Amino acid sequence: MNKLLFFFYVLAVLVTILVFYVMNYFTAPITPSEGGGGGGNPPIIILVFTLPFIMFFVYGTIELFMRFTLKRLSKKVTIISIILSLLLAGAIVVLTIIKADALRNRIVDVKENFNDPSVFPLLNTFSNDIFFNPLTFLMVLLLCYVFGAIWGINRKKKNPKSKEQKLVRQINFVNKPQ
Repeated sequence: MNKLLFFFYVLAVLVTILVFYVMNYFTAPITPSEGGGGGGNPPIIILVFTLPFIMFFVYGTIELFMRFTLKRLSKKVTIISIILSLLLAGAIVVLTIIKADALRNRIVDVKENFNDPSVFPLLNTFSNDIFFNPLTFLMVLLLCYVFGAIWGINRKKKNPKSKEQKLVRQINFVNKPQ
C-alpha cells in the first residue's frame, strides 16, 4: 500500500470511528411527550456525507485482512477463524436486534401515542446507541475479516505456487539448453 493510499485509509478509519461516536451521541432520550418522534432520524444525514469514507474503510480493512491471511495464516487456521468470526458476528447481530426490539417495546410503554411496537422501525432516533457502538463496530471488523479471509483463500487457490517455486522455474527456463 503506497503512502497516499495509507494516508486515506487512516483518514477513513478515523472518520468511521468518529461517525460511530457521533451517531451514538445523537441518540434521543425517550420521554413521555406529546410528539410521536415522527421527525425521522436526523443524524442519519451524517452517514450520507461520510459514506465514501466508510466504504473506503471497509474495502481497505478487507484488503488488509486478505493480505494478513495470505502471509500469516495457514488454510486450516483461516477457516477456523472465519467460522469463529461468523459465530461472533452472528451473536452480535442477534444481541443488537434483541436490544432494539426491547427498546421498541419500551418506547410504546413510555409514549402515550403508540400502542403497537411495529410502528417504530428498529433503527430510529432512539436506538442510535444500539446500532452505533463499539460492539457493532467490532461486528463490522469481523465481517471485514471474513470477506478478507475468503478473498485470501481464493487467491491462494488461484496462485498456489510460492515465490521460491517461481524462481526455480525461471532459473530452469533460463538454463534450459536450446
